Amino acid sequence: MRATARYLGGKRFETEVGNQRFTTDHNGAGPTPPDLFVTSIAACVGIYVADYCARVGLDATDLTVELEYAKDSKRMSDFSVRVRLPHAELGARAGAVQRVAESCFVHQTIRTFADCPITIVGAVTAAA
Repeated sequence: MRATARYLGGKRFETEVGNQRFTTDHNGAGPTPPDLFVTSIAACVGIYVADYCARVGLDATDLTVELEYAKDSKRMSDFSVRVRLPHAELGARAGAVQRVAESCFVHQTIRTFADCPITIVGAVTAAA
């Protein structure tokens, strides 16, 4: 798997992942990479919960996933997610919904994220 970001100038990049392309922009013309990161967590949790609800007959109408976090000049931290199922009578399924939400692919990735090596490659000078 690979994602490739191509510099478009200024603070804009076009990123390609799979068959999808989108533009990020730190000047407000599109989402920023941190925006995409936090929205990917919320959307992933939502997809898992909605799928579970459909399988077991819980009402997922108006399902929302709210992600709160702190942000300073160097990083984001203190993430918390609240899943709202305003029309679902959870009863004994509340624990199962919790486990399903926590099993989201993105959530599991960040929970176990240990390292992400970065390699810098500059221009290669041809032998004379």
